[in-house]
Amino acid sequence: MRVLIVEDELRVAMAIKRSLSANNFAADIVSNTEDGLSHGLDPDYDLIILDRILPGKISGLEICKKLRDEGITVPILMLTALGEVDDRIAGL
Repeated sequence: MRVLIVEDELRVAMAIKRSLSANNFAADIVSNTEDGLSHGLDPDYDLIILDRILPGKISGLEICKKLRDEGITVPILMLTALGEVDDRIAGL
């Protein structure tokens, strides 16, 4: 299984990648919205782990919307430090 990690905090991204690798998953890391969107369009990923707050012109939530608009149906797990109910609802 191939996983895309879109996370700007390198320590968080590396911890996720180590955990995935220990369980025989291949994982790639990108750290900004532009790379997240372009890599997310790659049909070879089986899962995307996407941070909501990223450096770049758009948010992680907008990346998710754009990928869905392009017909990408790969599962997306949203990571966020945002804890308000409205934030969680928006992520769904």
